[in-house]
Amino acid sequence: MVGWRVTTSSVALAVIVGACGGAPATPNEADGSAAAGIASLRPVPAQQAATPRPAATTRPPAIALVRTGGSSAPRIVAVDARAARIVADLPDGPVAPDGSAVFAIRGIGPDTEIAALTGPTWAATRYRTLPGRWAWPTMGADLTPIGLDSDGTHLVLVARDRPGDRSRFAVLPASLDADPTYIDLAGSFDVDGLAPGGGSLYLVERRDGRDYAIRSVDVASGRLATDPVVDKREGDEAMVGQAIGRVVSSGWLHTLYRAEEPFLHSLDAANRFTFCVELDPVIASSSELALALTPDGGLGWIVDVDGARIEPINAAEGLAGPAKAFRGDGGPTGATGATTAMGATPRFDPSIELHGALLLGTTSGLVRLDPATAVARVLAPGHVSGLGRASSGAVAVVFSDRSVQILDR
Repeated sequence: MVGWRVTTSSVALAVIVGACGGAPATPNEADGSAAAGIASLRPVPAQQAATPRPAATTRPPAIALVRTGGSSAPRIVAVDARAARIVADLPDGPVAPDGSAVFAIRGIGPDTEIAALTGPTWAATRYRTLPGRWAWPTMGADLTPIGLDSDGTHLVLVARDRPGDRSRFAVLPASLDADPTYIDLAGSFDVDGLAPGGGSLYLVERRDGRDYAIRSVDVASGRLATDPVVDKREGDEAMVGQAIGRVVSSGWLHTLYRAEEPFLHSLDAANRFTFCVELDPVIASSSELALALTPDGGLGWIVDVDGARIEPINAAEGLAGPAKAFRGDGGPTGATGATTAMGATPRFDPSIELHGALLLGTTSGLVRLDPATAVARVLAPGHVSGLGRASSGAVAVVFSDRSVQILDR
């Protein structure tokens, strides 16, 4: 069997962030909210030694897996957050929630081979071959793979060869130790996501033209539920829009949609329950939008990049607050540098929450946005290719020239 193409590197292209926003922030006494107390971002100590590598099926605590390249040349890079360097280049594919594996597929003649590439060597350690040609389901303009459930136990693939009136899917354990369950449905369906444990598959049913609905399928029987999954506060209102990105948290699938009236669709995949959160009307449908959630997935923010606005959301309760404008603070690129950099974001890119602030990668710099004060600051200029978090809490920032910056939690 020909091995999978995985490139490893021992050459460091690293920059440790030394000053990430100036002096530590203090709580805004006039605000009085917990969110107002934003600590400064701290650099990784240069003298900190790398931790010993554990067993081959577990990611070392300092490794961050970062998706780079967008839709044109997507790759997953493994970043050593202790040494601030890229240690491996991997094929694009779903990443296990604990970062222990990247799942990749390739064509082998008329068939498709799935492999789990596991750390710390990132070699292919598990395989399964499926008859026919299959692909990962994707979402957004950058074609992010969404073929893994939130607890990392099951995978879903879509058939490449789809007759116009049918849709086919394959669901199988992420352990790759069993054959898949095949689902064949009449109609036009795309994958929205898997429930934790892989028992239910959520699909987007394309109706007439722009309208669509979220449907659920019992994987064991292949039976499509009669009624669509809807926000019971709004009834069976048709959904209209384009999914531009997603954040997964605690079994919830939070999907941001661009539409005439942009909205956030939050699906509790384990309990077949959903919210549609309408955003502030001032956030224009043509805006570049970004989404960030706190680690528990309850609270978050929508960032209107073009309009330089930020809107708080309560994803757990399906609520959103009024949007407010943000401004640059005269950081390294000047007073308008932050808003200029924000406007340079070419596509949806989930931002990362750190110390209550948001980190956003743009084509002209790494931006730190404080929701409490609505102040944005460019931490470092340069084309950000991707952001990722290590299990230690550190955030790895990969630039287009493959240099790396680390922000420590």
